[in-house]
Amino acid sequence: MTSPSRPPIPGFISLSPSIYLQQPSHPPHLTTSPSPTNAPPELIILCTWTSAKFPHISKYTTSYNTLYPTTPILLITTHIKDLVIHSISHKIKSLLPALQFLLCVPSHPSGPLFSPFYHPQPRFTPGSILLHTFSEGGSFAAVSLAQAYLQHSRCSRLPVGAFVFDSTPGSPVPSFSSSTAAFSRTLPRFCRNKVIQKGVGGVVYYLTFRAPRSNNKTDHDDRGHWLHFTQQGLNDETLWDLGEHVPMTYLFSEKDDLVLWEDVEKHAVKAGRRSFMVRFRDTGHCGHVLRERERGIYWGAVRMTWEGVRVDGGWG
Repeated sequence: MTSPSRPPIPGFISLSPSIYLQQPSHPPHLTTSPSPTNAPPELIILCTWTSAKFPHISKYTTSYNTLYPTTPILLITTHIKDLVIHSISHKIKSLLPALQFLLCVPSHPSGPLFSPFYHPQPRFTPGSILLHTFSEGGSFAAVSLAQAYLQHSRCSRLPVGAFVFDSTPGSPVPSFSSSTAAFSRTLPRFCRNKVIQKGVGGVVYYLTFRAPRSNNKTDHDDRGHWLHFTQQGLNDETLWDLGEHVPMTYLFSEKDDLVLWEDVEKHAVKAGRRSFMVRFRDTGHCGHVLRERERGIYWGAVRMTWEGVRVDGGWG
């Protein structure tokens, strides 16, 4: 593990170009011991939206530092090339540095040592992790992490005890307009001319959803399957515990132009009685914390999700 001279977010160290870790500044034994029912998560995993900027991400990490000051945060980012250029297996492999933290894995000069002769042990207890994902890119990273964990922990499930989904998941085959809007927002500011946006967005849409797929039928080797891979993985009980005792909250908006609220609700309904929904009226995609009123609702829902309190509501 290497630490950059200037961490992108204060208090975080870099485990890889896309993975960051923040250890708590206040060890648990220095704070008042909570009751078992209100115990904070042992770990928070944040999987951010595609090409998210660190100043925006820090709004969430800072709030989590306030909400759970003794809990470490594992931050996983996603770039547009993970969705368009690289295969799913490439993304899974890129998450191996995170496994060195999630599992008791010996260090090695070239990276974490995963050997068929070594049996890594889970570092975190079952149900002790709060997983918070944003948009399709974040959900893709979360499912890829769960797949990597399953492969290298000898078939153990990622020990998530509560899920928070922000503006995700959408349709497995999104519309051209929503896809081009999503991809255009990952472009540099000087490229945000409408003509350029539509042109680049159209090319990316074709490469992602319409280009001929490879002859290899395995999902992990076909970039065109990443949305299907993600949506199937979110409800895959081999990856994580999805029992009715595990809370799963969806936060989304009627005004989201990238992921339609109807698609999010469909996925939540399919997930069953364990899923709760908070539907905002006029917030943007992954933008539910920009105003004070919605921010209070948002973080209240996050806290109640971890505590297992039902948070259904059509607020905002």
